[in-house]
Amino acid sequence: MRKPLMLFLCLIWALPAHAVIHGASATPVSVSTGKILVDQLRWYGGVNGLIIETGECSSVVVGTEPLTVLTAAHCMRDARKNPVTQAPYVELLLGLPVPKLRTAIYNDFNDVEANLAHDIAVLIFDGNAPDGVEALPVAKVHMAPKALLCGYGYGQGEILTDQPSCAIKNLMAAIR
Repeated sequence: MRKPLMLFLCLIWALPAHAVIHGASATPVSVSTGKILVDQLRWYGGVNGLIIETGECSSVVVGTEPLTVLTAAHCMRDARKNPVTQAPYVELLLGLPVPKLRTAIYNDFNDVEANLAHDIAVLIFDGNAPDGVEALPVAKVHMAPKALLCGYGYGQGEILTDQPSCAIKNLMAAIR
């Protein structure tokens, strides 16, 4: 009994994974979204000083040469920065090794808080995207009033999970 069970488990493990999305077969051939870990400085009264915590946010690849991703600017709030380059300490998780961050372009949190249309950060890495990572196209026109948004971030009082949270949200137009 033990040998057939082990053989069965080995065969299942050796077979390629098969995904179904909305009833249609989907073969994962590329990665375009990921999770960003950000070192953030927080005041902690217990030690009467700053401590480093890790924040998590979602990201989307919009360029591959060099690797360029978009994320939310509020994710960079209180980010610990490299003293030489002034780039925030971030780790991009795409399931593949990625180059180090070269620079980050984003608005100050006070600007973001005043207008959520400014809540965007562009992260440019010091090298090209690895094979298997593709950029998602950026729409140049307003396509629909709503979109399915999924993300890895979590708010105060929410439980951190490895699975993204998803919701259908109304889209807003940026103020020009």
